[in-house]
Formats: sequence, C-alpha cells, structure tokens
Amino acid sequence: MHEAGVPGYESFSWGGVMAPAGTPGPIVGRLHAEFARILRLPDIQEKLSGLGATVSALGPAEFSAFLQAEIRKWDAVAKRANIRLE
Repeated sequence: MHEAGVPGYESFSWGGVMAPAGTPGPIVGRLHAEFARILRLPDIQEKLSGLGATVSALGPAEFSAFLQAEIRKWDAVAKRANIRLE
C-alpha cells in the first residue's frame, strides 16, 4: 500500500485452528504439536511458500495473545471509521 501512496497501512490475512472452549489442555497441546509437525513437512512448506504464505506455528498462549491484539487493532479501526455491525 505504501507504493500506492497510502503510508502506514498494514493488513494481512492469517489462518489458525481453534478448539472449543474448555477443551482439555493435553488435547490442545497434542493438536498443536501435530499441526506444527505437519506444517514443518517439506512438501507442505513448499506448497504454502508457493502460495506466498509464511508459516508460523504459534503455541496456544501465543496465538491467544495474537488474537487479542488483532481484536484490539481492528476494534480501534472500526471505531475510528464509525463502522457498526447490523
């Protein structure tokens, strides 16, 4: 966006895997370990890289912190732009 004359603009897409609230910690840990293992496989890395994706297998606590930061960021953007859900 900077090249288009809009400095300071930041937006990117991301994906993640979530489990229902109350899922036992050991199950969350196992799911994270398996997804992280799969994301490290060479063919998966190659495919995602070819799509322009950067893989970051955040742990549950880090992903939760990321989500909270995203919510705060986009909440502020929506308020500044007077965007409301209907």
